[in-house]
Amino acid sequence: MASSQQPTVKQPPARTVGQRYQPLALVVGATLCVLGGMGGRLAYLQILQGNQNRELAAANRVQLMPLASARGRLWDARGRLLVDSRPAYSVFICPVTRDRRAWQPVIDQLAMALGVSAGEIRGRIERVGYRSPQWVRVASQLPPERLTAIAELSHSIGGIQIEAETGRDYPYGPVALPVLGTVSERTTADLGTRLPPPTPALDSPNGLDFDDFGELVGRSGLEAALDDRLRGAAGARRVEIDGQGQQLRVLAERPAVPGEDLTLTLDVELQQAAEVALGEYVGTLVALDPHSGGVLAMANSGGRDALSVAGGDRFPPPANGAIKATIPGPWMRLVVALAGLESKRYGLHERLWVSPLQRTGGIAYDRFITTSPLSGATLGFAEALAAPAEAASEAFFERVARDVGVAEVLRWGRRLGLGQQTGIELVAEEETGTSLETLWTQESWQGRWYVGEGMNAVMGRGGLTATPLQMAVVMAAVANGGYRVLPHLLQGQASRSGREFLGFDLKKLDHVRSGLQRPERQGDRETVPLLPMAAIGGVARVSGDRTLAWYGGFAPPENPQVVVVGWVEGRGQQGLEAAERAVRLTAASHLSAAQGSLRRGGVSAVD
Repeated sequence: MASSQQPTVKQPPARTVGQRYQPLALVVGATLCVLGGMGGRLAYLQILQGNQNRELAAANRVQLMPLASARGRLWDARGRLLVDSRPAYSVFICPVTRDRRAWQPVIDQLAMALGVSAGEIRGRIERVGYRSPQWVRVASQLPPERLTAIAELSHSIGGIQIEAETGRDYPYGPVALPVLGTVSERTTADLGTRLPPPTPALDSPNGLDFDDFGELVGRSGLEAALDDRLRGAAGARRVEIDGQGQQLRVLAERPAVPGEDLTLTLDVELQQAAEVALGEYVGTLVALDPHSGGVLAMANSGGRDALSVAGGDRFPPPANGAIKATIPGPWMRLVVALAGLESKRYGLHERLWVSPLQRTGGIAYDRFITTSPLSGATLGFAEALAAPAEAASEAFFERVARDVGVAEVLRWGRRLGLGQQTGIELVAEEETGTSLETLWTQESWQGRWYVGEGMNAVMGRGGLTATPLQMAVVMAAVANGGYRVLPHLLQGQASRSGREFLGFDLKKLDHVRSGLQRPERQGDRETVPLLPMAAIGGVARVSGDRTLAWYGGFAPPENPQVVVVGWVEGRGQQGLEAAERAVRLTAASHLSAAQGSLRRGGVSAVD
């Protein structure tokens, strides 16, 4: 039997067409996807964000650097330089040269080298931003001993630069410094919450405007009062830097505009004489042109320790006592005399009998039991002014003040300039003293003060304060025929046309002037010149044992050219003699200089 055998079926071979090209296709596809993505991203960056990226790239290599303006100079009335500008160095950093984290150790190193707070440096950078192209001033007025360390740091780190600028110089040292004032850098605290300006576009016409940290600004005295005129306008420079933050070239620059040079009414020689005249006493003096109101000198002395170094200032100034209010003491008797004569209650040559027993509030018991009811004196206005320190004089003016009324005395005090600013440029520092409106309102509301309160106020013993400058204005009105002048330190700020006539009866004013006449000083001829003056003086008790010896007047009495008023602290009669000596020496110095100027054909008047 034949064995059965299945036929063999031949299977078709597997398909292999294109199999060998599959890896290649995958690689090509992936490459096309990557290239497409890159091309799309490039198109997005170049076409859609091209302008923005070009500006960012430019910002990384083009930065703004502030250029400080030179502050204006100050001259005295005779053309002598009081405040000048001197070369100084400042340190700048460029925030965009590194990120925030990289800046932190650099800031610490820089703060240590500069001797400043690291927090202040960080605050200046954060205000403009760590990606800002603006160069930020982090220190100015760099001392020479720190210059080398900062230069080495700038070369090793980059993004730090030293620039030559200007500082302040005082050719006469600390003379008149409380009046001239001080400057310091502008800080983030000065800008407060004000937002920084946005980063300017490179083609913007205002592309060089920004907050200028570290610019010198006035802090006190005339430097602060006249800051807008002295400061000028800061400039800026647009520079290109390399990757290490080193400057390559200047692309654009707006020069700084220097501040305005100003001439003052001060006479530096008279100022020096007044400061020397105060000597070792704590005190103040102000010398005034009685016709124009120009301040000729404004001297302050803190005594032996006045020039002790404090706070790092080159010449730490004492306070400007000429514009600080205090108890005026016997000076108020001059106001009472003017109010009494102008009230028409008294005749020009009327005389009053006064006794210590008539004093407001009485007298101490031990004096009362030893004082005769018949004791007293008969005085007129001129005689009472001639001896302001005597008890009879005080009793005389107390009686006049009672008869005329406290409100009337205060009204004349207001007209003469008390209780208000005088108009001098030092507005931010000048004290007004006690508001006479407040005292007047209190008098009117109560109908009548307690007698002692009102009398203490108008007699200068308490309740009323005034500044030496205000009292100089009062004395100037007596000297110039009844005109209230506007005190000023800047030449050209006032003239005779700006004076206010107060309406005094000129005969009565002459009578007051006759009571102020003082003979030539006969004692201590070696230190005090023989100078006739119309003056008044006395001692005011401020508090406890603290007293102020006031003295002031004008010279010469027949043709007044200068008013000098001041006080020295403490020492009773010795202090009063020191105050008189200082006032007379200052007045004599001015008159001597004026006569010398006339002999040379110069002009001595100060407008």
